[in-house]
Amino acid sequence: MATAFNPENLVSGRKGNKTLKAIYDDIARMPRAARAFAYELTGLPAPGSTVPAFRPFLALVRDIVWTGAFAGVAGVSAQMAAEGTFPLITGGIAFYAALGVTGRLRRMSVGHVHEAGHDVVTRHLMKKGWSKTAAERATHVIQDVASIFSITRNGEDYAHDHDKHHDVKNLGTERDPDGADMKADGFWTGVFRTKRDFYTKLALTLFNPVWHIKKLGARLHSNLLRGSWPRRAAALAMLTVLVGSAFILPLPAWLAAIALPWTVMYNMASLLQVLTKHTYGHKGGAPKLQDQARRCHERIAYHLMPKGAEATPLAWLAWVAQIAFIDVPARLAVLDRSMAGHGWHHLAWPADRKFDDWTNTIFRMMEYRCAPEAPAAAATPVLLGPETTLERQARFQTRA
Repeated sequence: MATAFNPENLVSGRKGNKTLKAIYDDIARMPRAARAFAYELTGLPAPGSTVPAFRPFLALVRDIVWTGAFAGVAGVSAQMAAEGTFPLITGGIAFYAALGVTGRLRRMSVGHVHEAGHDVVTRHLMKKGWSKTAAERATHVIQDVASIFSITRNGEDYAHDHDKHHDVKNLGTERDPDGADMKADGFWTGVFRTKRDFYTKLALTLFNPVWHIKKLGARLHSNLLRGSWPRRAAALAMLTVLVGSAFILPLPAWLAAIALPWTVMYNMASLLQVLTKHTYGHKGGAPKLQDQARRCHERIAYHLMPKGAEATPLAWLAWVAQIAFIDVPARLAVLDRSMAGHGWHHLAWPADRKFDDWTNTIFRMMEYRCAPEAPAAAATPVLLGPETTLERQARFQTRA
């Protein structure tokens, strides 16, 4: 029988657990009706919950359906706003729904394509009695469907590069493919004199049309010029649907539901996701467990509520604004639940606490944090609020 999660079991003194305990204590202060939203926002398991079953095919279908649902809301709301129907409200709904589309598309890459590249689906299916050949074929199907649907790097390209990212000799260095991308984009130690320089560079990059064209070109190259011919044909068909819908949908609806989420917003979310998951600019590898942990962290989209003498009306207003305009957008577009616990994705294997059910990464992280016998050296910091993760990168890349 599955064990129900209890935050009271968080191991005292383990790095990051004090922050997690503060989050749970904070949510416990909320009205009961608000707690479900808070747990969804943070991605953390609610007290009393158990680890869900791992169903990789259902997870893929569910994410495709969610993408369509978000796109529908974004398109309808954007059109209503363009027609002058409560434009502030409908425009806001369109924006958040477009963020939802972006986040589901990112999950196709960092979730389905990424994790299938680690052979977790293959191992899971083989444990279910599938032959190795059939399980590997199913893994490739998941990778192809997810990468074609989102027009991202095909599974073979992704897996070939990504293995180097998990090599402890490379993590956070320029030999790390993610690190090489960050260095090419100009985010590296020695580049910035001040944190202001870092944030200026980030803003200029996010809104640089040349950068967006380059990123989109790389995605199209991986889909249309690499891989098997049937896969290329399927990618071309998907691209035709996306572009062709512009001749069917009203322009505001098409921009909000399809054009922006599949291009500019996707690229922005990708940069923010990669830039905030590890510190980049290291010269040497991370051979020891604690070295790897120092280059990782967990990212929780949440700000603690004001309390005590600090709980003024202005402080509450600021908290609501942080949740609505920082945490919710980040959770929708950047911090898929598995990405919130990405540090544990890296540390679980060297800590000898392997798992294949990637959709439950955050649950597996919490199991570790409640296990006193597990190696404490694998614990990573837990950072609250997306701006905190950016601040950590800015500090690291501007250090003397």
